[in-house]
Amino acid sequence: MDGCSSPVLLISSAADTASMNIREALLSVQTWKETNRLWDNPLMVSEDGIYLALLPDEHLYHDNVDKDALEAGLKPKLVVFLSRHRSEAGTRSLTIHPIGNYGNNDFGGRPRRLVPSAPREMANLLRALKESAREMEYAVTYEVTHHGPYLETPTMFVEIGSQEKEWEKQEAGRAIARAISMTNMGGCGDDITLVGVGGGHYAPRFSDIIFKKKACFGHMVPAYALENADEQEAENILRMALDATPEAQGVYIHKKGLKSREKQVVASALEEIGARVLGTGDLEDRGE
Repeated sequence: MDGCSSPVLLISSAADTASMNIREALLSVQTWKETNRLWDNPLMVSEDGIYLALLPDEHLYHDNVDKDALEAGLKPKLVVFLSRHRSEAGTRSLTIHPIGNYGNNDFGGRPRRLVPSAPREMANLLRALKESAREMEYAVTYEVTHHGPYLETPTMFVEIGSQEKEWEKQEAGRAIARAISMTNMGGCGDDITLVGVGGGHYAPRFSDIIFKKKACFGHMVPAYALENADEQEAENILRMALDATPEAQGVYIHKKGLKSREKQVVASALEEIGARVLGTGDLEDRGE
């Protein structure tokens, strides 16, 4: 951690096998000490000044963890949930995503409310995760914004996917622990900050951009969130995503990931908002 750093709170869940796997890996790769108690469990701090808490219940449905942390004397600038990822496709994956709901709150959080995203920190961690897992047969990718819990602090989820046999694999937990340890979680850098629009639940297009370009993404709006939206509904969704993406400088549209009607609705909504639309050619190469 360097001068750009700010208090980071990692939250593991005792109800989540992958989360506990990542927690154990973190405890093994750094030196930690107990600094307080939170949810009747030790609140640990690493030699790098990262905090690690243990939530006794399911994190998707435990709102306001940032307010809970205040009671333990910690005001985090960033919350990172350690979690499992479930998918019927069965793809082995290591994923990162912002949280909130464009529609109903079937999986926690609040309906039609987004949690502030952490664009630079997510990009930094995804890049570190790709490096950490370079010898492993895992897809390393963003997912779009989805599910709870609700809080008011910039937040991301980092996950092991996508079936139970992967959640327990120590190599996956260690890859995430290494990435966290080697990442500047303070968010510094000169990446341009974007909201992503289009594509499916996974976001390989947006992931590829941050690996190659000086860009980072906050909230990402999948095509299915816009599928039946009229212009006003699309405008509301896009405003939500922009407002909850700190220092958003524009919107990147994955055009092949939208149907013709969706492209028209998005274009009209963004014109009404007055948002800047950037393409790949507008983004500077990372040169790495």
